[in-house]
Amino acid sequence: MKRNNRIFLTFAASVILVLACNGCQSMKQRIVDEIRIVTVLGLDRGDQGYQGTALFPDFTRKAKVNLLQGSGEDPLLIMESMNRQSPLPIQAGKLKLLVIGEPTAREGIKGIVETVCRDPLISTRMLIAIGSGSARERLSFYLNKEGSELPHFMIEQNIANGNLTPTNMHRFLYDFYGKGRDAIVPYLSETQDGNLEIGGIGIFRKDKLAFLMKGQEMAYFKLLHGIAMNGEFFIQKPVPKKDEVLTLTIAHGSRKIRFRNGPEGREATVAMRLDGRVKGFPSGLGIRMQESYANYRQNIEKEMEGELEKLLYKFQQNGVDPLGIGDMVRARTRGWEEQRFYENDYEKIRFRVKVHMNFNESGIGE
Repeated sequence: MKRNNRIFLTFAASVILVLACNGCQSMKQRIVDEIRIVTVLGLDRGDQGYQGTALFPDFTRKAKVNLLQGSGEDPLLIMESMNRQSPLPIQAGKLKLLVIGEPTAREGIKGIVETVCRDPLISTRMLIAIGSGSARERLSFYLNKEGSELPHFMIEQNIANGNLTPTNMHRFLYDFYGKGRDAIVPYLSETQDGNLEIGGIGIFRKDKLAFLMKGQEMAYFKLLHGIAMNGEFFIQKPVPKKDEVLTLTIAHGSRKIRFRNGPEGREATVAMRLDGRVKGFPSGLGIRMQESYANYRQNIEKEMEGELEKLLYKFQQNGVDPLGIGDMVRARTRGWEEQRFYENDYEKIRFRVKVHMNFNESGIGE
């Protein structure tokens, strides 16, 4: 009996394997040099609807970047417009980056989010960015470049190693649709010599671009955000009466935000513990000179606390909430209402930042 069961199971497994192989063979196969795989898509809104710019590696030209343009009343119709111009079928399932022109972002992106960003064929790991000027102008820069130079590689590198806060479409949609929080995206701008760079971080209020962070604000925001606490900072005058600038590299850290009701209203305290190293350590000051080192560390902590508090109040004054302060308050407040909070309560919150630095001797310059 056992032998018969074993024979039956072996036969059933063989049949399933044969059917699976036949199914694989019948699937429509695509060869990379017979299709156009769009990896970057730019969108601008005009009088006649949306204009789209697509970048793809052209494998018939040694993977040099090529460009397609199209238009349509709906963002999804742009791909159909491009397909009518292409000798090869267009595939958007590998889309890595969506770039939205700044004027379009300031007018509102609800239509784009409800079409492109909710397309089931597009990965939630896709990046979203804002381009200064029009997306078409920014993306035209990459025509005939190497495929490895496409802008999503620049964004990914700056998230991993630079001062850019981690983001993708999954996080964007969570913040975009979530109550008590605002979505953020990288901001691509043109340098003086015509290249592109990450010039800042854009913050949306509802579906409109409302505020831009630039320069060192991006690095300080990465610390406040608390997901990946690393980056480089330039500290002015770390030692009083000495006109010096040093580079502070944060390797990792932790962040906690606590709320309490004080005599003057609600207070939010941001506590950070940071590990890092400095370059250009002031002459005559050694890390083992306990008293002078302690003063030196306190000066750096005070400088960072001031910059972090300044950024928090700047968010408050511009009516944006990229940290999700409203969501944190909602979790602690019965009967919380989003509109009432941002119209009446958010501007009254008092912020306080406390930084504790721990310096590693390794990497300190003489």
